[in-house]
Amino acid sequence: MVRYLDCSNYKGAIDSVQNILGIPKEHFVGLFRELDTDSMYEECPGYDSFEETIFPYLRNRFEIKTNFDYTCWFHGTRIFPNQVYTKGILPLTSNLDFIWSNLKNLAPKYFSSQEWNEFRQKMTEGQFPIHFTELYSMKVADNFHYGPYGLLVRELFEQPKRMGNWDYLGAPEIVYDICATFKDNYDYDLLSSYLNYSQACIVKFKDKNNRKYLLGVALAYIYCKTNDIKIWQDCSYAYNGHAIGVPAEDIITVEIIEGWQSQNGVF
Repeated sequence: MVRYLDCSNYKGAIDSVQNILGIPKEHFVGLFRELDTDSMYEECPGYDSFEETIFPYLRNRFEIKTNFDYTCWFHGTRIFPNQVYTKGILPLTSNLDFIWSNLKNLAPKYFSSQEWNEFRQKMTEGQFPIHFTELYSMKVADNFHYGPYGLLVRELFEQPKRMGNWDYLGAPEIVYDICATFKDNYDYDLLSSYLNYSQACIVKFKDKNNRKYLLGVALAYIYCKTNDIKIWQDCSYAYNGHAIGVPAEDIITVEIIEGWQSQNGVF
């Protein structure tokens, strides 16, 4: 039987984690509802985090398994009309021309192709004295920022401010950098045009990463939701493709988020 980790929502996390661990369902939720974390740390000394301590704590009570086949991740972004992921989720370098081409179509009609190309060149070279240009130049120059990225817990895309995260459903950071620089230099609100033209979406994909620590993060998420407490920052665990894209065959769903209001603010 295939076992996978899927934190699409609270119920999905419970079902997938319970299936991996093999803990009887009648004990699973009740265990987390009654869990005293202070006692857990005292019982299992030598561990620093919930994500690690929970495993010896569970082994003291059940015969558990921690091996599973793959992990589901969630990539938050905005999608253009008729955009499909036939090439998968691409890293920044492979997607940059597509981003610039679509933003060019949203620029004012009086702005020529030559002017747009010059604008891109100056941004790439960091010639505009604005912080967003510095951020853009930094991202395109260092493969550390190429991604693609994702989150283990889907719900966190819906509460970016609370978690101290960027609102990726509101605009990818690279798009925000370009639009902010364009507004500063040409006094045109390219970001509003982009937000009106595009739709927020969450792309669910699978990855063979089956580290036990990911299971611990999911257990922390379940603990928080079961006890109606603020989700811990450690639950904001990220996927980084390190400049290697996600193949199209690993994409599970593309979910459009209707009516999403950007929480990134304006410039």
